[in-house]
Amino acid sequence: MAKQAENKTRSNISELEKAFFDKHLAYSIVALSNLISQNTTRNTLAGTSLSVYEWRIMRMAYIYKVICAADIINLFGLDKTTTSRAISRLHTRKLVRLSIDGADKRQTNVTLSAAGKRMHDKIIKRDKVSDESIEKILSRQELKSFHSAMKKLRVHVKENMLEKS
Repeated sequence: MAKQAENKTRSNISELEKAFFDKHLAYSIVALSNLISQNTTRNTLAGTSLSVYEWRIMRMAYIYKVICAADIINLFGLDKTTTSRAISRLHTRKLVRLSIDGADKRQTNVTLSAAGKRMHDKIIKRDKVSDESIEKILSRQELKSFHSAMKKLRVHVKENMLEKS
């Protein structure tokens, strides 16, 4: 009896989920992001003590070589406190180095340390496998359209919505 109720609830949630997400783009994007983050934590970061935010910061530091905290905040749309705490944890663990920006003394630059690069190199293979497993369900054209739509949405939100808040 309990099993039937559980299955009915699951099926109702599935129907509600479809009805809700098909009508609410922002919530759909957040839900997808959260699911991907959970997958990243479970699979990509398994066996490490890194959080998703710490990993994202390490990726940005690897890609850009030197990146300031403000740019990390703007790229991910994170709040300052979350970003600052993640950077602090990485610095405490000696995975990143911090320095004052030469052009703007108010900014802190983040670079990967040698230990951070080694950890990055161990994790990146799993990260790529995770990305590929998501991307492979889309055709080349769907992926191109998805990236184009996401870019339009990011630009719109930054230019029209964030300015007004």
